Amino acid sequence: MGKFHKLGWIQHEGKSIYCIDVNPSKTKIITGGGDGYVKVWNVSALSDISKQPKLFSRICVDEKSINCCRYSFDGELIAAASVTGKVGIFRLVRVSTEPMYDEKGNISFEEYELVDGFDFTNEVIDISWSPKGEYLAVVTLKGNVIIWTLFDEAHSTTMLEESHQCAQGVSWDPWGQYIAIQCSDNFELWKVNPYQKIKEFPIKTLDVSNHWRRPSWSDDGSMVVGYNTSRNLPCLMVLKRHSLDQMILLTGKGRGRCAVRICSRGYHLSDEKKTKVYKLIMAVGDDKVCFWTTKGTGKGLDEIRGGTIGKYEDCVWVNKMAIIVGTEGTVDVIELNEQEGEGDLLTLSQQNTLLYKQTELIREAKKNRTQPPPDIENEYPLIKQTLQINKRQNGDRVLLQVDPVGVCDELICVNEKSSTVEWRTLLQDKIKFLKSSGKRTVIVLRNNNIIMIDNRCGSLKVPLKVQNEEFYNLFFSKKYVCLLKGKDRVIILDKHLEFVQEVNISNVLEKTDKRKIIGLQYYDESNSLLIQFEEKIEFIIRENHDVIMIRQGLKNLTEEQMISELECSLLTLPMIWNENRFKETIETYVSIIQKNLDYNRLRNCLRVIEKIKLKEKTNVSLLEEWSEKIQKSLLSFSQNN
Repeated sequence: MGKFHKLGWIQHEGKSIYCIDVNPSKTKIITGGGDGYVKVWNVSALSDISKQPKLFSRICVDEKSINCCRYSFDGELIAAASVTGKVGIFRLVRVSTEPMYDEKGNISFEEYELVDGFDFTNEVIDISWSPKGEYLAVVTLKGNVIIWTLFDEAHSTTMLEESHQCAQGVSWDPWGQYIAIQCSDNFELWKVNPYQKIKEFPIKTLDVSNHWRRPSWSDDGSMVVGYNTSRNLPCLMVLKRHSLDQMILLTGKGRGRCAVRICSRGYHLSDEKKTKVYKLIMAVGDDKVCFWTTKGTGKGLDEIRGGTIGKYEDCVWVNKMAIIVGTEGTVDVIELNEQEGEGDLLTLSQQNTLLYKQTELIREAKKNRTQPPPDIENEYPLIKQTLQINKRQNGDRVLLQVDPVGVCDELICVNEKSSTVEWRTLLQDKIKFLKSSGKRTVIVLRNNNIIMIDNRCGSLKVPLKVQNEEFYNLFFSKKYVCLLKGKDRVIILDKHLEFVQEVNISNVLEKTDKRKIIGLQYYDESNSLLIQFEEKIEFIIRENHDVIMIRQGLKNLTEEQMISELECSLLTLPMIWNENRFKETIETYVSIIQKNLDYNRLRNCLRVIEKIKLKEKTNVSLLEEWSEKIQKSLLSFSQNN
């Protein structure tokens, strides 16, 4: 029998541990628990208890419990989701050989910084990275599956709209082609680009008792494993990539599998012929843990071991060790013996060959990242970690953010073609967030001071009439800079950072909350500022600074009010395309305008449609249909007059 023991040094102040993951190099483990922290642990201490430090870092995500934490495929980012709906993306920015202390006196040896975040306002129960790290699939307690576009100024999200009775888990295919969604009533497979459901496997016995059930792809993309039922009993279902119509059902013990993890290091079978056949081992369970292994022949799977360890929440593999966490706040390790393993672990080179597709996608993503010149790398030893925080290309220039002394940030402008440094600017504090365009970069520091840098020479400008208050987002265009301030205010500055106006959103919307604001953008074409909320309520601030709200519905409005709000909605459609919104807006708007025989407004509507046609991924046939209708109305209007 293999070894079984408990890890007492991995803990979250005695509270439940809900999630665990390991980085691709198998050097660090992250756990998330009821204390609101994600903790980064030293894997070396698993085999040698004397190894120090055991705890590298603790990342404060929320005051409430962390439901899920996951490393990106390349291991450079950590995503963490909480019960309040907050999801944060974190990146390593500093490593120290000496202990570092936070404000509570806690010791750490690594510092992580929040580089992106979103509040889904509803408990997030599972997350999964896309292979290139561009998107995050999110499952909320309401059962919604949302694709979040990372590092996007508009904080774009796409909801997979076909109804899920109750989505419970999600797993992104390491090849980037599919997304597996575990629901209470079925198991779904979605195609990516465009998002489309292609397979659905019903669960005959409906059971929503589990808070989440987490499916899992094998790292080589050869199969995906999820939950189903057979003869009213819970079981695993296995889908193989090249035969998606046929599912394999594996019955076992337990009330209902809630998570699956497949060993990322495959095994060579003990075979005298030394064939290239390998096998994978998975750990599954809820109140019991069972291990299943592929036979290596592709013909089936065998159960090799089972055991009771308490309420099971998540699992991760480190070589032959399955590390299991649960609601009791304990961490259990089960190490497979030689008989159970039946072979040797693949070497790293063999594993890389096996995972060629995943490696290829990660390499493609990294190609798009500009590398710093050698002399900059030599000057700043930690530049690879710190530079990944914020970079903006400006023609042939690249802005690099470095942390030279651990107190303030420095911006370095590098000419990409010549690999020469054009200018350096040492800031007064660390950067909270920034936005950059071709000529300038606007920065909000951690002390909430605002500065603007001329990208051509590195000179600084500081606004005079803006008080030092908490800013939590920033957008700007050629004409204006807009900052979200406090709970419900928008500060508008001109392109020289001169104060223009402060808009109190709560004056228009009776009750608001800063967590619900998801976007703010100024459109030069229409001279309007768009403020978006998750409740699909939007504000348009016109050039004369009148504030108009676009409501979810148009009930109890006069005809003129309806026209005004519909026109505001049309103004933003060429920039933010939404087919459902287009149908609702255009149908109501055109019917009112046709009734009033308003020729000019019909012409404007036609121009909007032509602008939308220029965007990618739009339904051209729908646009052509409405363009034809409006042209007929215009022709009829001309003939009658």
